[in-house]
Amino acid sequence: MERRPNRFKRLPERIRKPIVLVSGMTLVLASGLFGWIPGPGGIPLFLAGVAILATEYDWAERFKQRILLLVNISSQWYAKHRVLGSTFITVGVTIGALTMVMLFL
Repeated sequence: MERRPNRFKRLPERIRKPIVLVSGMTLVLASGLFGWIPGPGGIPLFLAGVAILATEYDWAERFKQRILLLVNISSQWYAKHRVLGSTFITVGVTIGALTMVMLFL
């Protein structure tokens, strides 16, 4: 499949980098505000912010690659140790739920 030309990449770097920095950091900082929400919270916002920053900054690309490596290692471990992994997840969710109940009572 042929890729369309990316108009955003054609912008001068002095315009493009600040746009990427502001939009990426906004998502990363917003993830802290949404982190307390039950469920995934701010994790998707944080990952989206890092992905946006990685389009222009080498340090963010290295950080993104490290996150992907950890996810890959974790998923391989979980595939080999399903029962133990499921137990960890169940205990973690239970502790999290009890903590939320105790905080709001």
